[in-house]
Amino acid sequence: MNFLVLGTPFLLFMLNYDWPLSYAIKLVGAVFIIIGLAELRSQLKYEAKLKTLFVVFAFLCGFSAVLVQILRLLSVLGEMSKTVPLVADIIALLLWAAAVLIPLYAISMLYDVLDKNREYLAYTANLVKLEYTLKKICFVTIFVYISNVIYVLLPYRQTGDFFGVLMAIGKIILYILIIIASIRFFKVRSDYYQKAEDSEE
Repeated sequence: MNFLVLGTPFLLFMLNYDWPLSYAIKLVGAVFIIIGLAELRSQLKYEAKLKTLFVVFAFLCGFSAVLVQILRLLSVLGEMSKTVPLVADIIALLLWAAAVLIPLYAISMLYDVLDKNREYLAYTANLVKLEYTLKKICFVTIFVYISNVIYVLLPYRQTGDFFGVLMAIGKIILYILIIIASIRFFKVRSDYYQKAEDSEE
């Protein structure tokens, strides 16, 4: 359970779409989740496709980090052409869409697994609060991504700057929600270990 708690904020964290570091952070989160699922394999019943999803996502993040770095180099080399940077941005935004949306789906699946195994928790109130926070994170994350796309691709600078401000505000709200979700997930972890201790007595 410790690795699941550690991996979640890494998966949900958002930096810039064209930074290899953004994908590396999500790769770390995927690895932590995979370790956490392996750790709890004997306790929690979960679908095999959940672990497979995180493994595939980890490879995607590694591939994306390398490809985005290459695209950045091509954009620098193609400064004299408007087409090369635009194509690089579109590809990077598509990769970023996968890196942003897949974790939302994967985290929701992970929550469903915990929800189906409520008998392993001493209390369920924290799990319900975690679900409430994760739903907020989903909405804010999608809002930030859409604002990011408009900011990058919109040719009108003033309108683009407006969406850039919205994106910045959205990221601040997202970071706060991720911190709250991490605290609530930690409480769910505590409920899990408290139940295990009570069962041993």
